[in-house]
This record gives sequence, structure tokens and C-alpha cells, in this order.
Amino acid sequence: MRLQSTLSLAAHLLTPTDPPHARLDVLWSRVAHDPDWAEQARSLAHEGSLPGLINHWTLPDLPDPALRHILTDSAGVAISADSVAIARDGSWLATISGGSVSIWDAATGRRRTTLTDHTGATLSGTEGFVAIAPDCTWLATINGGSVSIWDAATGRRRTVLTDNASISRPSSAGFVAIAPDSTWLATTDLEGPVAIWDAVTGRRRTTLIDHTGTTDPVAGSVAIACDGTWLATTDLDGSVSIWDAATGRRRTTLIDRRGTMTSLRSVAIAPDGTWLATTSSDGSGSIWDVATGRQLRTLVDQTDAVTLISSVAIGPDGSWLATGGNDGSVRMWNAATGRRRNAALSDHTGGMATVRSVSIAPDGRWIATNNGDGSVRIWDLTVDRQQTATGRVPPFGRDTGAVASVMFHPDGTRLIITSADRSVQVWSLGDNREPVTLTERMGAAVTSVRAMAAAPDGTWLATSGGDQSVRIWDLATGWQRALLRDPFRMVRSVAVAPNGRELATGSDGLVRIWDVATGQPRMTLTDAAGAGSIAAVAFAPNGSWVAGGDSNGSVRIWETATGRRGPTLSDRIRSLPPVRSIVVAPDGTWLATTGGDGSARIWDTAGDRRPITLTDHSGDVVSVRSLAITPNGSWLATTSGDRAVRIWDPLTGCVIAMTRLGRAVYACAWSPDSRMLVVGGVGGLYAFMFKNGASKSPEPTFGRPTAGICQIHLAAIPAGPLSTTFTSETETGDQQDHEPPVARASRRSVPAADPEPTRIQLDLMDDGTWADLHPDRLRGWQLARLNTARLSVTLCLVGVMIFGFWGLAGYLNQQTTPEKPTTDLHTVLIEQWWVQRHLF
Repeated sequence: MRLQSTLSLAAHLLTPTDPPHARLDVLWSRVAHDPDWAEQARSLAHEGSLPGLINHWTLPDLPDPALRHILTDSAGVAISADSVAIARDGSWLATISGGSVSIWDAATGRRRTTLTDHTGATLSGTEGFVAIAPDCTWLATINGGSVSIWDAATGRRRTVLTDNASISRPSSAGFVAIAPDSTWLATTDLEGPVAIWDAVTGRRRTTLIDHTGTTDPVAGSVAIACDGTWLATTDLDGSVSIWDAATGRRRTTLIDRRGTMTSLRSVAIAPDGTWLATTSSDGSGSIWDVATGRQLRTLVDQTDAVTLISSVAIGPDGSWLATGGNDGSVRMWNAATGRRRNAALSDHTGGMATVRSVSIAPDGRWIATNNGDGSVRIWDLTVDRQQTATGRVPPFGRDTGAVASVMFHPDGTRLIITSADRSVQVWSLGDNREPVTLTERMGAAVTSVRAMAAAPDGTWLATSGGDQSVRIWDLATGWQRALLRDPFRMVRSVAVAPNGRELATGSDGLVRIWDVATGQPRMTLTDAAGAGSIAAVAFAPNGSWVAGGDSNGSVRIWETATGRRGPTLSDRIRSLPPVRSIVVAPDGTWLATTGGDGSARIWDTAGDRRPITLTDHSGDVVSVRSLAITPNGSWLATTSGDRAVRIWDPLTGCVIAMTRLGRAVYACAWSPDSRMLVVGGVGGLYAFMFKNGASKSPEPTFGRPTAGICQIHLAAIPAGPLSTTFTSETETGDQQDHEPPVARASRRSVPAADPEPTRIQLDLMDDGTWADLHPDRLRGWQLARLNTARLSVTLCLVGVMIFGFWGLAGYLNQQTTPEKPTTDLHTVLIEQWWVQRHLF
């Protein structure tokens, strides 16, 4: 049962992957911490010869042990709900998600039914609110301009609340509360006063009025006392009013200790009716005496004064209460003292969305929360949260918090981390010593770092913070050594030369080379064609040139000795987004960049080929946030907007390994031995050991990437008839700049149980020939010469010999211009037995 719960919480991460075998790596990584399954998971992760990422220490984004379920639809996708309520018997709960109301089993987290009206239609698609009657036989909803009562057993609508004129009560938005005897309910409406309704007839009983005889101002939330004699409302003017349920008259208004009305948003009433709890617009929580209307105490978290309270609920025995925070956490409080009872519940599997409502089960053993992103979570309050996860813990023995960027110290024993607040710390991987924090002269930690680069000897670090300066820091002490100031331009990026005596900065339209010893610029590099803003710079491994990525999507190269401009790397066919970061391969023959639109590209530094754009198995561009090249130059790692970490073969642009994480990730870095990959993100710091499999030596075996090879993906072959289509995009101008014709083969029907079909995409080199694919990488594919520029072919293999290539040859010959010499087309022959034996 516990394994089932663990897997259900990771279900959103176990969708199909590219490559397909990586889904198992994701599974092993999510259960590697489990006390019962950790040993098996780690053993399975190390088995096999396929490349993969293996946890080096326990993932920092594992869900809280108290998290039991995240409510999902039939496809395993988390639902987006507007409101959640728990039945009095604790066996089920209800959610309203815009256009539908669902009833869920509390034990399994599975959907039981969806409510429909007599026509079989669900509700309208506007935001709503739901409440369950204490007798569990019916529930009420506010949605789409009406208040409805539903039968819990049949899921059918019983009635729609109407006033004396039999007109449906309009309600653009509001809340509903049901009396303890289930005979009446109260509703709030942003367009009118609070009303009390008869649950049987659906007629209005009364409208709340104050002592002057005027109706209540526009109200927000509402709660009914357990004896049903009074109710409390929060008004948009910031007050909380106590009302007599029989007469509809106001009894009192809550005021704070200074005698002024507070700006309150939500309210919950204690079981004995002597006190109530509220949340305020300033993020605080308060406990009030109902008889006097005075504030008794304020909820104070001595360990976290930053988190703001957004919602509140009171336990069934009245001794404690639960609050939701703007950081996505849930805290328990002692009602008598106003102090926290235990550690906060925090879900690391999703975003840090504000907890906008908390519901407590009647037995107090579990709670349900509804976050600002619409997700609904069920928490078990009886679980032993002190149980530690199995597995290696980070060597520094503590949580680093959110990480914006990370790099290895040149000696490989330390990590340099930029935190979410843009402060920089140096953490030791060998022990749990306190990290060294970069500190300015006045003793305050620096909090404005946007780019950083370390000296090759590891003694100092250069940072830029979006101003006109570069700061040099002593990594041993964390103190600032020197300040390099650009008199005219903002510094956007920084890189340190391999000799450690120079550094480069990128600014608007130029790159400056600085002498570190004197702190003065030695050379200013510009481009007459206009480079735009230089947001990324990087040195060649031997220091002979420096590259700058500009806002025009190009990478410009200058010789560092003479300042002479070298090749400009650009796409000759289409314009590209601004370059945001650059990393250079150890042999200097290629480099990789990220763009302003999240795309990543691999470039030949000679400048005579188009870049390879990293894409997934479907051909869609992967949204890359950071990238890093192994020190041996064999692999490229990226972190993406889809919370994935991928390892690419830079020679082909193929993904060879990947894993998915529970939180957004922003940075990655390789260890000096190319074996460990460290990843930083919202969840903290991750570390993976890279198992490169048997497909490639850990030492670099090739130089330049083969610009023509974009993607190669292998998967199981589905059965079914094969259909082939051909398309071509022709552009004006020189034929060498034409988009290549595309051949696509696909199955007409693929059984749902079969894996995804194989896709293979190849591209021609600039001279119109097949790129030289190495047999040890492609496992025996035979490649021929073709006569057109950059042919892109996408094939779906079925386990039979591919046919129809002679037709492709005829098609391509028609597209060839007279200026181009023609040659015979040689087909790629793949025997069925070879495919089955060697690939699958």
C-alpha cells in the first residue's frame, strides 16, 4: 500500500520519455529513498548497459511523508479545483473544478462520480465553491450565477435556490456554509448581501441586516457556529461580523487590541463556539473571543517570519488549528498558546502555490488542501514524519535552499552556488562545514549576482550583478579583493581566461578584455556590423579567442591577441533569438548556446555549418534553461522548463539519457572527472552519477559535431500498415539555403498498448553528402551519398524491410536545379532480422 502511494505521487513524472528506457531511471530515482525498496532500486539502476542518471544523494524534492494523495484525473494529471470539502463521515470529499463537481474516495484518492443535472450536463465553466451537508446526504455549490443543491447518492441536482419571485439568485462569486442540522444554509455574494436559505424548499429565509436596518455590505467568506444559532462573515471592508441566525441581526464586529477593524479574509469557528480564528490581508492569523469580540492572540511562527498565512481551519476537538501559507506549506498551531505544534507540511512535488483553503477530517487524522494552482492534496497527520529516507545525504549535511546557479570549484571538492536571493556561497563536498558566503566590505552578503566565473587555480571568483562593475572575490575568505568598473556600459556577463590573468565582460555592443592584476581594460572588441547586447561570453580552452553571444542570435568570435574579428556563427536561413549563455567544448571545435526562447544549439566554431538545434523525439524544440559540457567533451547536459535533465550526444544532437524532477531546475554543472552532474533548482541541490553505458568511451573520440545529424531515436516497432508521405519547402535564393525536403513514414493505426514508433531523423552536410556516421554509434546503419543539400528524413520502422526509396529518389531528382550535379541515390537497407537482433 505504501509503495502504491509512493508511485501515485510520482505518476506525473512517469510519462513517456526520450529515450524510452529513461522512464525506468525516473522510477528508480523516485523510490531510491524508500526504506523497503531502496536497495532493489539502486541495484536495478546500476544494471544494464544503457546510459542513465543515478541518484548520488537523496533527492531534495521528495514529497513530505505525510502526503497521501494528489487528486488526479484518469490520465494521471493533477486536477485543477476551485474548492474542496470533506464529508462529516470522513469517507469522501468533493471538489468543484470550474465546469464539474466530483466526489472522491478519501482512502484511495480515486474519483467516485461526477455530478450532473437532469439533462446530464455538468456545471458551467466558471469558478465555484462547494460545501457538504453534515448529514452527508447532499451538498451545495455556487457556480455560474446560481446556488444548487445536489443529491450525494445519485449525483443529481435537487434544486436551485430562488428568491420569493422564483428568480434564480445571481451569484457571480461567493461562499456557502451549511447549518449543523442540514436544514438551512448561508451564502455570500460579491454582488449583494448574505442570505439564509431553506435547504428543502430552496427559498430565502432572511437577509442579514445591521442595527441600522441596512443590509450587510458585500461579504466574503462565511462560517456557521456548531449550535446553529449564529454565524460569522468577513466583509470586503475588512471587518468580521457576528450575526444572529434567527433574526439576521448583527451582534458584534471584531476589533483588534487598538480598537480598529482589521482587514480580515477568512474565518473558522471553534467547535464549542467560544472563539474563532481569522486570516488577515497582511498574512497574519488571529484568535478571537466571540463574547467580547476582542483579539486573544496572534499566530506567530518564531522560525519563519516570512511566510504569510492565507487560510485557516480548526481541529474537531478545538485544541489546534491548521493554516495554509503563501509558500505552499501547511502549519499546525496550538489554540491555547498560538504557537506552532510541529514541523510544517511541505509538498516538494509541485510548485509553491499558495494554500487557499484547508479542510480537516472529522476525526482529525487527515486534512485536504486546495492550492492556488488548483491542485488538491490529502495529508495523513498520523504518519511518522521523523522517519528518515534511506540513501546518501548531501555531504554538507543540510538543505541549500533554492539554487539559481551552480558550478564546481576547479579542485572538484567544493561547489559555488548562487541562491534564490542572488547571494553566493561556497559549500564543501568533503564535510559539513559552514559555507563561505561572499561578503562586502560592510559585512553584508552580496545579493545581486547575475553571472560568475572562477579562476583556473580556484583562488578567486569574478561576479557581475547587472551594474557597471565586476567584483573579484577571495574564495577562501569570501571577502572582496578588487572592483573593476566599466565607465560607460552595464556589464551583462563575465568569463575568466584559461591563464587566470585576464577576464572578459559582455556589454551593449562590445566585449572588453581586462587585466586582473591592474583592474584596467586591456582591449575592447567590437563588430562593425553591430553585435547588439552581449549577454554571454566564453574563452577558448587555449585562450586564443573569445566568443560573445549577442541579442541578434549570433555568436561572434574575436582573437584575443590581436582583437581581430573571427567567424560569426549564425543561421543562414532563419533569424534566431538572443543568445543567453555559451559553453565551449574542451577541444574548442564546437560550442553550445541557449537562446532567449529557451532553445539550445550546437555550433561548429569554424562557422561553416548551420547549428544543430536540440529537439525531442517529436521534433519539438526543447526549452533549455542551462547547459554544461563534460570536461572530457563527450557529453552535453541540459536542464529544461519541463523539469527534465537531459544528457545529449553533441556529435548527433541525440538524447541518450534523462530524468525528471519534481521542481523547476535552473542550473547544472559537471564534476572535473565528468562522472557527477550537479543540478540546482527550486527544490535545492541534486546530484547524479552518470552511467554512460557501453555505447561510448568516456574519453573524447571525435572532434567537431557532425552538423547534418539532428536526431536518432530508437524504440519498439508497432504493427500495422505503413504509409509514407513526402513534403518539401522551397525558398527563393541560393539552393544551399533551401529548407530540405522531408520524408515521413508512419503507421496508420497503432495499438494503444504498443510503445511509441521509432523515429529517425538525419540531415545532410553542406556539400550535399551524407555525414560520416560512425558504426559504433549507429550500430551498423549503412549510409549512402545523396545529391541535394541538407536532406532530412524521418522514418518509422515496422520490423520489415523499408521500401519505396526509389520513389524518393525520383522526387528528389525533380527538386534538383540544373546547376547542381546529380548522382544516383543509394538506399539505406535495413534487414528485418538485423533490426530485431541488434536494435530490439
